[in-house]
Amino acid sequence: MQWLQVGILMAVLGVACTESTPPDRVSHPQSKSEPEAVDFDDLLVNGTSEYAKEKEEPIIRHFFRDRPDGFFVDVGCFKPRFASTTYYLESELGWRGIGVDAEKSYADAWKWVRPRSKFFPYAVTDKSGESVTFYAAGPIAALDKSNIKFWEKALDREIETVEVLVPTITIDDLLDREGVKKIDFLSIDINGHEPIAMSAFDIQRFRPELVHIEVHRRNREILAEYFEKNNYRRIDEYLEYDQTNWYFTPRKPAEADRG
Repeated sequence: MQWLQVGILMAVLGVACTESTPPDRVSHPQSKSEPEAVDFDDLLVNGTSEYAKEKEEPIIRHFFRDRPDGFFVDVGCFKPRFASTTYYLESELGWRGIGVDAEKSYADAWKWVRPRSKFFPYAVTDKSGESVTFYAAGPIAALDKSNIKFWEKALDREIETVEVLVPTITIDDLLDREGVKKIDFLSIDINGHEPIAMSAFDIQRFRPELVHIEVHRRNREILAEYFEKNNYRRIDEYLEYDQTNWYFTPRKPAEADRG
């Protein structure tokens, strides 16, 4: 899927300031009180994302059945609307939540476009209170400079890169600080650093109903073991529609007993 991502990235490079809408022109999202009837199975098979970059949105909607007023945590959230896995939930279904990204320049746009949610400029890792080097190259951002090199090779040109020191935080510490007791949906996309962030997350305590997580060849086995150990099962039905991300949900008691 990397070359599909390259195409998406090239489109991003051609979009100028799409998330910097002036505050007087922003329509604050509201929950729909009487949503139209949806055939969720048809949505899964034939639907497309309005905001997410691939098939994530129909999958997430299929799982939650357009349930309103949930709570999400979006790690590596990027811009508030473009390529977002959570904007539909907030704007159409009245969800609220937390967005976290090491790129602090997204903060103002999140403030105006996502009024029901909070944005925090952190690098999510396995330790809080430290600083790590963050590499920002236009729409590309990573904690590992090799990711920038990959995109330069894919695009066949150099990309101006800025190095910034970013404070770190664990998911648990952020949720505790914000008084969060339970989350419905966890989305995590941090360019290969997902296992490090998840290793310090008490998934049994917060028990998200659905976890959407980007996978890479080098971390698939680690992530599979983590979720298996914590009695989460991968929703294999969704593999047909999204080859970039995996989706996990808690095993039911009978499933957990069978292992």
